[in-house]
Amino acid sequence: MIAEQMRVHGVAVKPGVSKNGIKYTVEELIKFTPTLRQKPILKDHKSSVDNTIGVIETTGADEKGVVGYDGWIKEDGTGILEKIKDGRVKEVSIGAFVGKMVKENEDDDFVIATEMEGMELSVTPTPGVTGTSLKQSLESIDVNKINKSFAVKPVSESIKDIEKETMEVVDKMPDKDELKEEVKKEILEEQKEAALKEAKLREEIEAKVRAEIKETEAEKEAEAEKEAEAEKEAEAEKEAEAEKKEEALKLQIEKDVREKIAAEQKSSTKGKVVETEDKTDETADEKYLMEDCEFGQGQSIYKIPNADGHYN
Repeated sequence: MIAEQMRVHGVAVKPGVSKNGIKYTVEELIKFTPTLRQKPILKDHKSSVDNTIGVIETTGADEKGVVGYDGWIKEDGTGILEKIKDGRVKEVSIGAFVGKMVKENEDDDFVIATEMEGMELSVTPTPGVTGTSLKQSLESIDVNKINKSFAVKPVSESIKDIEKETMEVVDKMPDKDELKEEVKKEILEEQKEAALKEAKLREEIEAKVRAEIKETEAEKEAEAEKEAEAEKEAEAEKEAEAEKKEEALKLQIEKDVREKIAAEQKSSTKGKVVETEDKTDETADEKYLMEDCEFGQGQSIYKIPNADGHYN
């Protein structure tokens, strides 16, 4: 049984200070981004074959240093895909080698990671950096279902949802009258930008999926035509072989019949002797022998001599 596979994407890491006191800067994260490509996706940073569940295929970073990724994860028998689908696992954490840890000020309670090289990305319920994400991509839809419809949420609806959620948060803030407009503007701008980027990504993925569907269908049709042609040729060969066998059988039957008739004719005529007396006065005392010819057709007749060897 082939294990189910899911395409995933999200935010791998973003600028800020992690829970273990490491600061990621925009400049360092932009340099770090390409090193994460083609690296494995693990579970909980446990580097083993059994914990390897996927691969990062592409990465990218925006001007703010937010590192995004795209790849796939395959079911390993632990229900990992179900946990991603239902939201139990929706965060990731990077694993990297750090060239240098720099402390800008003695009073700082964090160090800056520099010269980083990506080693892996782990799915985890407790990421070190707030704001990471793990989402199922649209491309994970079965490409073999040709009539599958793609329900991509309009950007306008996404933005309306964002506005609603933002206002709910702002309404709960203290001194909301003073902060409301400023916070709303700042949050909405960031989230609108994210919504537009996600919508664009979804459109790109949808186009890719449709292209794969079309290519897959064309390959299936070509394969079906090839199989039909092969079946047709095989059927023609069978019919030709059957005709040959039938003709050979007819010839053998005819041969056997001729041989049997010839054998019966030979058996019924060989060595048959007929004695007769001529009833005429001239040959009343004479004896003749008549027998079928062994070769050819007709009979042979000759006179039988007397006991002394003379004829009458």
